[in-house]
Amino acid sequence: MKDILDSAILLAIVLTAVGFVLLHNGVYLFKKLTPQGKSSAYVNLSGGVVIGIAGILEIIMNGGNFSAIIYLLVAITYIYLGVNTLTGADAKPLGVYCGFTTVFLALGGIMTLIGIVRDGGTWFDWWMVVCWFMWAVLWGLLFVELAFDKKKLAKPVYALCFIQAFITGILPAIFIFTGIA
Repeated sequence: MKDILDSAILLAIVLTAVGFVLLHNGVYLFKKLTPQGKSSAYVNLSGGVVIGIAGILEIIMNGGNFSAIIYLLVAITYIYLGVNTLTGADAKPLGVYCGFTTVFLALGGIMTLIGIVRDGGTWFDWWMVVCWFMWAVLWGLLFVELAFDKKKLAKPVYALCFIQAFITGILPAIFIFTGIA
């Protein structure tokens, strides 16, 4: 069972869920479909639950690490968005939470970069540095858009969700699942 719950497999599962939710949110919201739709809420909730379970498993099976914290922070973001979508609640608190999460995402990029400089790294480690900072930018923009009600940022944010679905979610998951990374 330990092999099934290896950190790399958990990462691939999380990246798959992230890719799917970002792709959905980018397409769904950029196309001006109503973000209040139940189907959108369920996609965010299910993605959040999958990522949250992976975070808990990372803690239980592998002693917990920074990845587990990030999994849980991202899971809460998606669950929060799903609940907000279902209830029509004010998005400002979610925006503030995105700002909080931005700090940890940027820290993940810095920590990965330090690890590469200290110990050396693979091409995939460098890819993940880019992913960390791309996520930090996205969550930072969500912070500004939602917490400060900057609706003009909505289209660029949703376009960025779409782009990041592939660069930071789908492709790295495929690299892990196929053994390329």
